[in-house]
Amino acid sequence: MYVEFTRNLYAILAELRQRHPKIEIESCSGGGGRVDLGILRYTDEVWPSDNTDPFDRLTQQDGFTYAYAPQIMMAWVTDSPHWLNHRATSLSYRMLSAMQGSLGIGANISRWSDEDTATARRLIAAYHQVQPTIVQGDLYRLISPRDGSEFSATNPSAATAPSRWSSPSSTPPRKPPLPHPQAPGT
Repeated sequence: MYVEFTRNLYAILAELRQRHPKIEIESCSGGGGRVDLGILRYTDEVWPSDNTDPFDRLTQQDGFTYAYAPQIMMAWVTDSPHWLNHRATSLSYRMLSAMQGSLGIGANISRWSDEDTATARRLIAAYHQVQPTIVQGDLYRLISPRDGSEFSATNPSAATAPSRWSSPSSTPPRKPPLPHPQAPGT
């Protein structure tokens, strides 16, 4: 049954691609359950998980990028506290966590304060500066969020981004272009 479902889905997506070659398609069925090499033939981005909590996403995104490029990984900024676990995180933390893939915003921005809006604008501008490196550069894993390192995002006392990117055609910057995300509660 599932095999036929998948074949039919691919046939529908192939027809959509043929009729509308410039349409952007995101696969988000099953919270990452539709992420496979077959679906990537027909889609531009995929949704790794329905859990958009930024702290949890660091581990998910780390694992995802062992098999797939950050370029296809949608990473959304959603509301806080998070609907699934009720964890409250700052907008900066949510943005920096989501900036490790294709940044999207799924939060209710009409509820943002002027300060939140200013923070989002600043970080979106910073993301646009580093986006080519994130989505097309080489990914080097310096620290895994799963290790519990003093520099890992799993340690609430001193969290930093778990990975760093380098541009394929330049030397690494002297200073990091973005602040390091702090784990919730720090």
